[in-house]
Amino acid sequence: MHTISETRRDKTQLALGIPQLEMDALLSLPYRETTLLRNLSFKNLGFAKKTLISLHKVLEEDLFHPRKDARKRIKIAYRLIMANLVACVFQRKELSVSGTAKSYLRKEYLGKRFLTKRAVNKVLTALEANNLIVKTKGNPLSKEVNKYLPTKQLEKLCLPLIYSVEESYDERKLIVVNPKKETETERYYANTFNIEDEQTLILPETHPDIVKLRRINEALQKATFAFKSPITRVYSNNDVIQGGRLYCAFQQLPDRRARIRINTLLNGLPCVEADLSCNHPAMLMALNGKQIQQDWYSYVAKKANCNRNQVKFLVTRMIGAKDRSIDLRPSTAKQNGIPLSDIPSVCDREQIEYVIKSEFPEIGNALCSGGIGVFLQNLEGEILLNAMDDLLNQGIPSLPVHDSLFIQHTFEKEAISAIEKSWTDVLGVDFKPWIKVDYSDHLPSKP
Repeated sequence: MHTISETRRDKTQLALGIPQLEMDALLSLPYRETTLLRNLSFKNLGFAKKTLISLHKVLEEDLFHPRKDARKRIKIAYRLIMANLVACVFQRKELSVSGTAKSYLRKEYLGKRFLTKRAVNKVLTALEANNLIVKTKGNPLSKEVNKYLPTKQLEKLCLPLIYSVEESYDERKLIVVNPKKETETERYYANTFNIEDEQTLILPETHPDIVKLRRINEALQKATFAFKSPITRVYSNNDVIQGGRLYCAFQQLPDRRARIRINTLLNGLPCVEADLSCNHPAMLMALNGKQIQQDWYSYVAKKANCNRNQVKFLVTRMIGAKDRSIDLRPSTAKQNGIPLSDIPSVCDREQIEYVIKSEFPEIGNALCSGGIGVFLQNLEGEILLNAMDDLLNQGIPSLPVHDSLFIQHTFEKEAISAIEKSWTDVLGVDFKPWIKVDYSDHLPSKP
């Protein structure tokens, strides 16, 4: 029986640009969510070929089928599942796959991806038999699908493939409207993935958003970056006024408890993230013609005698909430991987709200008001889209990360300038936003 040889740690680190310390931190993170099969494939086959061949030798006997047409379907399923498992490893999500025949009908979710139940089962069974995934069977009564957890052995194989996985570009989905009525958290952190009933928004070819997104995506198709996918603009609640943030798969790479995203490369070079500091509170104040402190969260925290993360946690959720019923239970925080130290107590919440309402009524009056969060997302999307378009006019590619831009370190000044101009133009103010810059571990940090 064939065995899989591990890639040498130093070669893996060199290829990825990610420090081994951060890779180890990534692999220590738990899997907290699940994801459906997406249209992912291996585009940079030259880089991925060695690992894929090594893995296929292990699975060759289990994947064999005497009929040529069946082998072709198995190959399609194998490539798709493996590409998704690579994404699962880095995004710390288990892979969900339906075990019912209905899901493979031509008009259903898996059938649209040219998958057959036999081919998918063949691949998943082979991976499970070789201790590369662990299956958790779904409950048909609660309509749960089967979940597949990558093993440590598969994780190590997947690490070198971060630049090889790519999501196909579909110009029809440059702008997407999510028709689901979402919960408070889902509405504020809209997710372009795992949406089966998403609707594409039909706009004129000359619409500014379409023109800009097409130009940006055409330029990025020639670029190399981790989990390459098209940039889309996603609206919420079946309403083109709500939401409108820019999304791409790259954003889902961890960057807090494991600094993976910031340490990836764009076209082979280390990068920085130029981040709009305290942006939603800053935009609320700017809409009233006022500028907030440089680190507003820290300012409020000092006044309320608590820590910065508690203020940010509470304000973020209050901006997206429709009422004051914010879930601050430690059990919920633990379930979502949020440090308990970030959760304000009832007393802390009262103090934070008092400081905000007394010193910043423009912000205090907007909290827990229902639609303000998705309205601010709309402004945020507009700001980043204009900034990315401005940079592209200078021949500079960039990637959106919620309220920041990921860009090669040599263009840090250009990125800051583009964001500042777009922010002041969209909000109609003559003062600049506060911007902080996060540096790759390969670069010296600046004060």
